[in-house]
Amino acid sequence: MAETIDVFRLRSYQRPMREARAKGCRRFIKLWHRRCGKDADFMAFVMEESMKRIGTYFHIFPALNQGRRDVWNNTVHFRYDGKERALKLIDMFPEQVIKRKLDDEMLVEFKWGSVYQIMGADSREAVDRLRGPNPIGVGFSEWGHMREDAWLTLIPVLAENGGWAAFLYTPNGMNHGYTLYQNALADPENWWVSKLTVDDTCRDATGEDGSQLVTLEEINALRKNGVREEWIRQEFYVDFTGFEHGTIYGDCIARAREESRIGSIPYLVNHPVGVLFDLGHSDAIAMWFYQIYNGAIRFIDYHEEWQKDIRWAARFLRENRQYMYGRLVLPWDGRDAEIYLSSIGFRNVHVADRPVSLQAEIERVRRYFPQFYFDAQKCSVGLDHLLKYHRNWDEEAKVFTKQPVHDQHSHGADSLRTGVAGGFEPLFFPNAQLASVKVVTDFEPLR
Repeated sequence: MAETIDVFRLRSYQRPMREARAKGCRRFIKLWHRRCGKDADFMAFVMEESMKRIGTYFHIFPALNQGRRDVWNNTVHFRYDGKERALKLIDMFPEQVIKRKLDDEMLVEFKWGSVYQIMGADSREAVDRLRGPNPIGVGFSEWGHMREDAWLTLIPVLAENGGWAAFLYTPNGMNHGYTLYQNALADPENWWVSKLTVDDTCRDATGEDGSQLVTLEEINALRKNGVREEWIRQEFYVDFTGFEHGTIYGDCIARAREESRIGSIPYLVNHPVGVLFDLGHSDAIAMWFYQIYNGAIRFIDYHEEWQKDIRWAARFLRENRQYMYGRLVLPWDGRDAEIYLSSIGFRNVHVADRPVSLQAEIERVRRYFPQFYFDAQKCSVGLDHLLKYHRNWDEEAKVFTKQPVHDQHSHGADSLRTGVAGGFEPLFFPNAQLASVKVVTDFEPLR
């Protein structure tokens, strides 16, 4: 359909999404490099789909004014058959198919009855405005920079009306964009996923010259001008580069996913459970629950609560989790907590040594990571904290700060670091040191 429109002709890398849609797919991820026409392709896709099913179609941006800048007022260039044309991106919808166009609402109504509208997700109020309408097709532009609740708000709408959703973005570090990508890869029956770098795209539509969209010469020129390599890898090679963007354990989590060390990690009832603590006296108390099996450290659970003390934690361990605890590891300032836990019957309570260097301990955690396995469901909150535990970028010095940012993600990361500092073993059942019990019975098998 789109190839008949002179201002937009399909390139080879833009066809597979149409093929997936024709087979009934309703969830799409276009994880594409910068400047490869994600939004223009989505607009053509909307027009094609809007002819097949009359309804409302949303093109959502992280901010409403970004949608006006990038689409409604944006001028783009097409070069077909050796001739270059410049026009506003919104004008790729030909006048002969438009019934009305509203500038203040950034809305286009087609003659066949469907509506295309640009929306923003700037704030909680903007996201709430997505609740009332009934879109049957939605595109999230720059998903890695957008509020997650924009998608959560629209899930029930699309579930009820059978609509589709497309996520169009380039990575933005190890955030929810990475999580969605990994979840989609694990669900190929319901998701179509495309990841394209500058090596995968070229101008090969009818009338184009076949050249690369972004050449290696242009990228090397950026390198010579001092552009950071991790930024180049992110923008042009679609690389979730983890800790190089400031996240401290991002690359470790990515490798754990690639090696299938994040998934279903069941609780082994015949093995003791250890607990790693971060004691937040005025903020959060965090706990990782682990077992050791065949040399692997298996994290089976994670929990945190705000503004709670060690007495609450002790009740939680006994009443809410009820594992058989074989080791409790507290941070270096947890002596009072150790005395209390021991006094009420917990055994093998250990206090880690005071860290000599925070950076050295972080490096120790990174070295331990290949031994770590995580239950994806029960440890999801803790994993999210590890992904987002980060350092800030010092724009003036052009380096990441040495000290990690202290925020809501620190506690989950600190409790894991406590375990490495205090050691994961010895881990044994509380009664393992007791003498064997003599069993007396009056049962006689021959009687």
